[in-house]
Amino acid sequence: MTARFEDFSTRDSLPSASTIPSIYDTYLCMELSSRSPLPEIESEDSYETRLRTLQSSAGYFLKQDRIRAVERLQFETARVFMQEKQWGNALRVMRPLWQTLSWRQAGWWYLVEEVDWALRECARMVGDVDTLIAVEWELLSKLSATFAFGSSKTFVGEKMSSQLVISSRAHKSSMPITLTSIQIAYQGKLKSVKVQHDPEATAEATSQDRLVLLYNSSLRQTTTTIADETAFSKSENNLPTQSLLGLCNLTFAPGITKVVSFDIVPRESGDIEAISVTLCVEEPDFDFEIIIAHSDLLRQEDLWFQSKVGLSRKALGNENSGVVRILPKASKMRIELPSLKSSYFTDELVVLDVHVINEEKTEADVSLEVRLLGNSETIPDISFTLEGTLSEGTTQNVFNQCVRNHPEKHYSVPTGQLAPAEIRKIKISLQAESEEAGYILEIKALYHLLSDLDTIITKTVEVELAFARPFEVNYSLVPRIHHTPWPSYFNMDDNASKEDMGASGLCQNWSLTAKIASFGTEAIIIENVRLRMLSEPDDATYRILPSVGSVLGEAVIMPAELQRRIFDLEVQKYTLEDGHPTALNLQIEIQWRRESPLSSSTTSCIAVPELVIPFGEPRVLAVAKNEQQKNGLIHLDYTIENPSMYVLSFDLSMETSEQFAFSGAKTTSLQLVPLARHTVRYSLLPLVTGGWINPQFRAIDLHFNKRLKIHATEGLRSDAKGTFIWID
Repeated sequence: MTARFEDFSTRDSLPSASTIPSIYDTYLCMELSSRSPLPEIESEDSYETRLRTLQSSAGYFLKQDRIRAVERLQFETARVFMQEKQWGNALRVMRPLWQTLSWRQAGWWYLVEEVDWALRECARMVGDVDTLIAVEWELLSKLSATFAFGSSKTFVGEKMSSQLVISSRAHKSSMPITLTSIQIAYQGKLKSVKVQHDPEATAEATSQDRLVLLYNSSLRQTTTTIADETAFSKSENNLPTQSLLGLCNLTFAPGITKVVSFDIVPRESGDIEAISVTLCVEEPDFDFEIIIAHSDLLRQEDLWFQSKVGLSRKALGNENSGVVRILPKASKMRIELPSLKSSYFTDELVVLDVHVINEEKTEADVSLEVRLLGNSETIPDISFTLEGTLSEGTTQNVFNQCVRNHPEKHYSVPTGQLAPAEIRKIKISLQAESEEAGYILEIKALYHLLSDLDTIITKTVEVELAFARPFEVNYSLVPRIHHTPWPSYFNMDDNASKEDMGASGLCQNWSLTAKIASFGTEAIIIENVRLRMLSEPDDATYRILPSVGSVLGEAVIMPAELQRRIFDLEVQKYTLEDGHPTALNLQIEIQWRRESPLSSSTTSCIAVPELVIPFGEPRVLAVAKNEQQKNGLIHLDYTIENPSMYVLSFDLSMETSEQFAFSGAKTTSLQLVPLARHTVRYSLLPLVTGGWINPQFRAIDLHFNKRLKIHATEGLRSDAKGTFIWID
């Protein structure tokens, strides 16, 4: 025989020596009361002590995020209130606990039922009718729901099998429960499903124990009113929305499981997830709904199907049976751009031929969406030509927007119906900007087959359009001799105005050479090259003429080829007194086209760096003239100019050379009055052939003690070592 712990639970029940049975040996074990006397306990209400202990324990576990322990302590707190007949306090604790009880998600239905009965008693004693009906429904129904898609992936327009399984866990003695309808809501681009009660609906198959019934429900489209936006995604209260309607017998006897199988045809791509199942009961006196949210939906691991032996199961391969990915339907619409070039240039008018080819087996209604996305601040406008009709972008639903800080233009172009194998030809035209830029042209065909109006199919083609400069131009400016005599400083008319005289100052000739290099990957036809003044100078007049011997008219330039265009530039000051430099702002205009016959002409404008024409400094111009009739004798003329208002003195000298013999002054001096020039001639007899000779002529300005640069003009070239003459 053993002693029970209950025998020692209170001080009054502690055994004494006289009451201990003889079976107990107290020789080595003294009486409990004498061995460990209990301290005197002050009188305190055990009810309040239990409440404080439970509430402090719940707060401790709440800080540790142990929700289930907190729920258990809250339930014990409510039971303490119930023992004290404080039904209002008990209800205030039980109602929020019952609404958020995590034991449902864990499937602890017996514990949930214990909470239900306690809440039912509190609601009955307080008279809370709403809470009483809600808890009575959970106690009576005991319905659980699972949902599963037949596969984890499918395509737009293809049938997708789905199953909804409703099971009754009600007591065997309970009455059957009849639902008015069941609503399934999805997150994603899929219509909601509503299954209505039809007492005439019969099961397609039954399990051997006759507890599981399979119903195949055919869905049809209908309009329904959503009463709660939490039940259906992206819906507002009491707004009509499109849903799919099916029929099934929704009467559930205790222990019965009904499987509702139906097919859904998704119309758009994306991820879809079942987010709620709503069980609806409509009675004359009240309407009742239970929303089983995504977190409460039990995971379904099997699919029921009809077999030879009745009903069987097959395992689902996906981890989350309530999620499916809808992939875009494989499009048989083909988009071609036969005229697409490998490169495009700034300022060019781009015309793209777009061919839309229907390779579907049935007729399709097609619409094009065209997007032009780029990194530049401005996006070119697009126009469309559809079967001979020009459709400007401004009339075709143009949307200008910014996507991730990149500007974008969006066009919608209806193309109409295409029969099988029919080709619709569209021209897309855009005018490129003057600056280099890169764009992405996206052409998307959205269409539906006339045999399936609800399924939208897309076909997208993206091409990169990079616009680069067609040419690079380098410039060289060299002086030329102006053969018109200079006006005399001593014969100036001081009383004449600029309007009466026109330009009467010094006049200079210059030669501007433009070296044009092609950046294209194919031959380009240069139709014309012009030099144009951007802004008129205030202190001089000018004339621009093509140089004699320069290329005129059309010319073909190959990739990486270099061509020259030479222009004569004549600049004259308005007055002789004006010796200030004159700045010229010019640009080269190149008119060109591609070699293809349908290519349009394009004009590319390339700025010339600012040219400064000096007028107040002395200079030396060298000209070589070959006298072939005198056995190769070369006349080399040096023209010294004094455009200043000073009398200048110059020391002139020619060095001897083994390359040539010369006649003329080896050293001499020269004085020039203001606004005067003088030419010194040397006759050279070359001693070499097939090479360059380098005459070393020096001109020293004694007034400024400066050696003047020798400018090479006709028949010469110059570099840092001086001027050179070619000898054949």
